[in-house]
Order: sequence, then structure tokens, then C-alpha cells
Amino acid sequence: MIRLSNPLGTMIQMPLRALRLSAAHSNAVAEPFICLPCRYRRALSIAAQAAKPQSTAPLRTSRLRKASTLSSVTTVNASKQILPAARDLYEALGVLKEEAGVYTSLIQLQLALKGLESQNAVTKVALIGANGLDGVKRLARVLLADPLAPESEWEKRLVAAEHADERAVLLRYEDNDSYDGRHPLLRQLGIPAPVLRRNNLEILVQAISPTTSTNTDVHALLTPNLELAPSPTARYAVVTNAMHKALVYSEGLQNLPVYTPVIEAEGAEKEMVKGAINIRDSGPHVPEEASPIVQINIERAEAALQTIRNSLDNSIDYEQLWFSSGLPALSSWLQEGTASDQSAIKPTVQRLIESLLSITDARIRTAETEHLQRLASTAITPTTRSNLSALLAQWSENAHTELRDQLDVTFDSPSWRKLAWWKLPWRVDDVAMIAADVLQRSFLTRAEKELAWLVGRIEQAGLYVPPVPKPTVEKDTTEGEIPPTRQSALITP
Repeated sequence: MIRLSNPLGTMIQMPLRALRLSAAHSNAVAEPFICLPCRYRRALSIAAQAAKPQSTAPLRTSRLRKASTLSSVTTVNASKQILPAARDLYEALGVLKEEAGVYTSLIQLQLALKGLESQNAVTKVALIGANGLDGVKRLARVLLADPLAPESEWEKRLVAAEHADERAVLLRYEDNDSYDGRHPLLRQLGIPAPVLRRNNLEILVQAISPTTSTNTDVHALLTPNLELAPSPTARYAVVTNAMHKALVYSEGLQNLPVYTPVIEAEGAEKEMVKGAINIRDSGPHVPEEASPIVQINIERAEAALQTIRNSLDNSIDYEQLWFSSGLPALSSWLQEGTASDQSAIKPTVQRLIESLLSITDARIRTAETEHLQRLASTAITPTTRSNLSALLAQWSENAHTELRDQLDVTFDSPSWRKLAWWKLPWRVDDVAMIAADVLQRSFLTRAEKELAWLVGRIEQAGLYVPPVPKPTVEKDTTEGEIPPTRQSALITP
């Protein structure tokens, strides 16, 4: 992964690098061998054990501190202030990143680690529109607008008819209205919305194409992509963003397949994703908050907002319109789990970690199953194995018999008798030639040919793969010397 400097603090999605094994494991001398699937599952079990809720007993503070651990603002490698209740979990997630990083979502893992480094971490929520940006921007406005304040400049800018600009919109809390449209992937709005300040929220408003929405899953909803179209000055790029929550919005019933991941979500992901269908001219409807898909009426919510802003005397009418629009259920879901506690992990971060561990476990199980299937497909049958064992035993017996018989014949041959001890002064120059001739003609010649045939049978059964010979490179210089042509290149005037 390569980090991209942008307001979201996310990373450009590149092909996943190969799994990096720890140097401690590679340098160990007496460590027992552990297969890769077992290593991944062991790292996953460590993270799962650490993710369980732990005791919230107060820590002892009577220990003498020898030196301060506080870091100044100018410190380059400042120590991270991990929550006391999440230190073991933080270390376990680090082990998971090192041991099984290829099977997990690194961008989500990074977001989870950041959530454990702060007591009140930012909660990121994605509002995804299946019909473009217009409808989902209106939904973001009615969810974040302050009904007791007049219409703000950010509301007008958010819902402005900028149809040509399809970039996503990032909503962050700021004391005053601000706008930054310099980023090629998104526009950033700083808004003084009490909902964002009270819950420490960041809202990403973006649209997905109909073809993409029908081929998505829960993981894709929680890690939306921002695409940079190729241009004469920039290449095509994809930026992946990790989110704690995701809400899918659609106008009418035309894009029902986009809600399939929301309905099929299980476990912690069930509370991380939500669906909203805007049905115009629908009657008053109060949806259930536990329902995965909520029927809403944005027109009625906008009318309620305008009614209370016209006069505070219209509070009763505002209440009726607001609750009948279905927006209270979405507002409650948006703010649920964002409260921070010193003695516990934030619920949104806890669910993100549970979802991450669930996805990683599923991927490891899939990889393990595929590995076992490959082993089963390449394994030989018991009949073939027994036949090869019998052939190997027969070859060994024949080789011993041949060696015994041929040695008797060789030592009685005329060539060997020429090397009698009293003839050595006259035959000293012929010793090497006669010994080499005896070994070449009489030492296991038949067994060598049978061994070549037996190795062929073993290779045919799949138990042996011949190594690929490496090409030899001729050295033009001795070791430690630089060729004259390279020396001249190293000399600077």
C-alpha cells in the first residue's frame, strides 16, 4: 500500500504485496515448523482473544515513574497513547498485520488501530447514493441541519445543482463554513453542524454506478472507492476509504439489488450498514429502527425543517412531519455507538474490529480449503505408493547383490592382479588408470541404469519435481574488482 496525502488520510489501492514473514521466525534456530495456515489461524486467534471485552477495574497509579513518557510536539517518533483497556488488542492486531496481512483488509486494520490510539476517535460514515449525488446530498442536509438555526451557507452549497461535478463530498465539523474543491477526488465542506461536533463524525457523500451497485457486498460498502478518471495530466487511480458505517440510499424501487448486502449482513456488520428508500407521495410512516431498510420521505423532512425555521410556533407541525418522514430512525442509527468511554473501546471501533476478524477468518478458511484441495489433487494413491516402495526395496536388494558379486569378479580379474604389491614399483603410473577402469566397468553399472528408470517412475507419480537449472554467468573480473568500463562511469570530473 502507498499512502496518498488527501483529506481522508486513505491509501491508494495497489496489488497486495506478498506476505512478509517475520525476521525472527526466519532466523530462529530451534523453532518447530508450523505450516502457513496454522500460523495465520494462530495470529487470528490471538487477535480474537484480545478483542473480547476485558475487565474495567481501575489501574493502580501508585507506581513510581522513573522517567516521563510524554512527547513534545516536535518529537519525530512520538509514543502512541493507546487506551489502557485496548493495549493487548492493539498488539494482537499488530501481530495479525504482520503474520496474515495478505488475508485481511489493511485499510480497515489501519482505521481500527487509529481508533484504539484515541479516546474519542473520529467515526467515519459513508452515505452512498445509487441514483447519483442529488438525492443523497439532500438526505445529508436534512440529517445534519440544525432546525433551530436559519439556513446556512453550507446547506445551499451542498444541494447546489452542480450536475457536472460528480466528485464525492466530505463533510467535517468546523466552527465556520468552509469549502475546499482543490482535491481531484472530492470536495471538502467544513460545516458547524452540532451533530458532527457532538458525535465526532465525518460524513462521506458519494454515488455509485448501477453496474457497481449490483455487484457489491458488505465489505465493499464499508470500503468505498473514489475513482480518478484518466486525463492528459493524471493517470487512472483508485482511492479506498475505510468506514465505520455505510448507508445506501435509492430513489424509488428501481435499484433493489443494491440492498442485498444490507439484508444479508450478519453479526457486527448488521449494525454497520443500513438502507434507505425514498418513496415520494407516500403516506405517514414510522419505520422500526431495527429494520435493515428504512422507508423515508425526504420531501416531508424538508417541509418539516422549513416549517420550524419559519416560526417556533409550528413545533407541533414540525414534530408530525419529521416523525412521519422516517428520518428519526436514520438519525438514531447515525449517532448510535459514537459515545466515548475511558474504560471501554468505542462501540463503532469494536464492531469494525469484529467485522475485520470475521472477514479475515473467512479468507483464511477459504485459503486453507484450497490448499488442502491442491494437496489432495497432487497426492498419490496408496496403490501407487506401495508399488513404488516395492520397486525401491527390490532395487536396493539387487544393488547389494550386484555389488557383492561384481567385487568378487573384479578382484579376480587380470587387470586388478597387475596391481600386486610387489609389482607396484613398475606399475605406479598405471594405478589411477586401472582403478578408474575397474570402477567404470564393474561398480554398480546395472544398478545405476535401474535407478534412472526408478526415478522416472517417482517423477511420473508426482513425488519429485526436477530443479530448473540456473543460467551461468561468466565473470569478466575477479571478485572485489570493478571492470574498467564501470570504473570510468564511477569517476566524476
